[in-house]
Amino acid sequence: AELFLMTLVGLSLYISPWWQRDLPLLDDSSSPRLPALAASMTAAVLVQTVAGAAFRHGAIGIAPHLIGACLVAVLVLWTGRAAKKRFGQVAEIRRGVILLHATLGTQILLGLAAWWAMSQASEAGGQPSVVYLALTVGHVLGGALTLAASVILTLSSYRLIRAADPRAVQPRAEGSAERAGV
Repeated sequence: AELFLMTLVGLSLYISPWWQRDLPLLDDSSSPRLPALAASMTAAVLVQTVAGAAFRHGAIGIAPHLIGACLVAVLVLWTGRAAKKRFGQVAEIRRGVILLHATLGTQILLGLAAWWAMSQASEAGGQPSVVYLALTVGHVLGGALTLAASVILTLSSYRLIRAADPRAVQPRAEGSAERAGV
């Protein structure tokens, strides 16, 4: 389901009039480059949504899901900070960061609320309440929206930022062979 969602979001972005326009390419000389950082973040969000499904269906405990949530939060904040610092003047990237931060913040709040509702349900005899069900469904939806927002930011950064120039990186073996007079 997550891969299908990512495909739909990607296709929607690719066929949009914005993607088809002739847009100026930006340079990113920082390390790590924003497209690579955003792609890593999206991969982490994808793994986290799978871990959430595994927890929900009883395949894993809560600990891996909580650890994943912390990792995703760190990557989202790092990516957002890098994007704002380097490309804060670019409206498309700025909007992508805002969308990503809003969905992640909502997701974290819904996760905490669902966890609270789950503990209340277990104290009340194990029968889930309507509140518990609503919060859990909201948390699942929040995960999907966070994944979609991360895909949008990642693809936008790949669209707007010039690819790294492979000629700029000299392989170490060539440099040492030249110095040795070979």
